[in-house]
Amino acid sequence: MARWFGRRDQRDRGQEGGQPHGGQPHGGQPQKPLLEQLAEAMGVGVAGPVNDIHLSPTQHKVHDAMITRPSGLVAVLESLSQCSQLIPPGVVENPTTLEVPVTGHNVVLSLVNDAKGPVVVTDLRAVFTSFLTYDFPAQLFASAPGPMAVLTEDLRTSAEESVGGNRPLEKPHYEVHLSAGVRPLVVEALLPDGERPREQVPVPLTLEPGGTARIVLAPVTHLPECIGWRLVLRWLEDGAELYAAWDLLVTGNTCWRQTDPAGESGPRPAGDLGHWDPHTYYRKGHDIYHDRLEMTVQPTPAWSDAIRRAREQATPPTP
Repeated sequence: MARWFGRRDQRDRGQEGGQPHGGQPHGGQPQKPLLEQLAEAMGVGVAGPVNDIHLSPTQHKVHDAMITRPSGLVAVLESLSQCSQLIPPGVVENPTTLEVPVTGHNVVLSLVNDAKGPVVVTDLRAVFTSFLTYDFPAQLFASAPGPMAVLTEDLRTSAEESVGGNRPLEKPHYEVHLSAGVRPLVVEALLPDGERPREQVPVPLTLEPGGTARIVLAPVTHLPECIGWRLVLRWLEDGAELYAAWDLLVTGNTCWRQTDPAGESGPRPAGDLGHWDPHTYYRKGHDIYHDRLEMTVQPTPAWSDAIRRAREQATPPTP
C-alpha cells in the first residue's frame, strides 16, 4: 500500500509542544533545521527529501512497443528510475499522475529484426518538446540495500519494505544531454578517465534476420524544470527509410538536500540516488584519473632509453 509522508512530518515538526523548526519555543534561541542538527550530532552528512516522499520499488515503465509491419523491426522502450518526481492530475491537463524520472535514469531500447532481410539502424537522436517550471509536491523513491539515514521511524520502516523491490540501474551505452541553450545530443557514455563504462553498441548498427540489440541510454540534465523530450529512432528496412519516436519526461531536480557536519546544505547529487551522474563524476574526475595512473606500471630504465632513442630518430639533423 502506498504510504505518503507530508512536508510537515519531514521539515516542520518541532520538539515537544509542537513548535516548528526555526521558531523560538519557550522564548529560546531559534532552532537549526533538523538536517543540520542531525549532521552535527552524528558527525556525518545527512540527506533528506524536501517534498512529500512515497517510498516504492524501482519505478519501471514499459512504453508503447512499436512494430513497423507484420514482419519488420520490433522496438520496445522501457524506463527505470530510482527517483521520480510526481505531477498530480490536472496540472498539465493530465488525467492521471505523471511520473517524471530524475536525471540519470535508464531508458532501455530493445530491438528485434523480424524481417526477412537485414535492417540497418542509422540514427538515434533527441529533440526538446516542452519545458515546465514546477514545484514538485511529491516523489517516488526506491531505497537501495545498505545503511540509510532517515528522519522518522515510519519512514525507516517503509524504506526497509521498499528495499526488496530495488533494481539497480545499468551503466549506459549513451548519454542524452538535455541542457539549456544547445540542442539535445546523444553521445557515447564515458567515465572521467575516458574509458567506456561498458562494451559499446555502435550506431549505425546492422541487424541480420532474427538479430537483436539492446541499447541503454541515460538522459542527463542539470535543469530543475520538467523537461519533455522525444527519442527518435531511424532505420533502413527493405529499401525504405523509416522512423519511430517516443515522448518522454525528465528533470534535474532530485528534490533532496544534504547537509554536512559543518551545517552546509546543498542539493544531493543524482549519483547518490543510484542514477548515472556525469556532472558529479566529471568534477571528481581529477582524483579518479590519478588513482587510475597509480595502478599502472612505472617506466623502467629500458623504457626511458627506448624513448630517448625514438626521440633522437624523430629529431631532424641540424644542418
